[in-house]
Amino acid sequence: MAQRSIGPASDGQPGVHRLGVPESAIPNADGTFGYGITEAQSDAPGLHHRLSLRLAGAIPVLPWLNLAPALDGRWDLHSHDGGTVLGGRLAARAFTNWRNLKLGGELTGWVA
Repeated sequence: MAQRSIGPASDGQPGVHRLGVPESAIPNADGTFGYGITEAQSDAPGLHHRLSLRLAGAIPVLPWLNLAPALDGRWDLHSHDGGTVLGGRLAARAFTNWRNLKLGGELTGWVA
């Protein structure tokens, strides 16, 4: 099994994919883009398309604290209608080492 390295996760902070790691961030900005399609459903005829976008970043503000702003967007298109959802958030991740353990906690506020 291949070992995954720790780098910026999808939220811009240290991690592996969506799993956060309690350590200092390297200042960065990241983006992800997604597309999905589903077939007709019994109560919703026609194809359903979804585009998604995430812009995120992180910066260490203290030796034990990272701040990470992010903007998420989603656009849905159905045969009969569509819509857009935008949301923003700000996460603060604190962390420390205790014996052989890395400990951390995160507080996130968001608007949609």
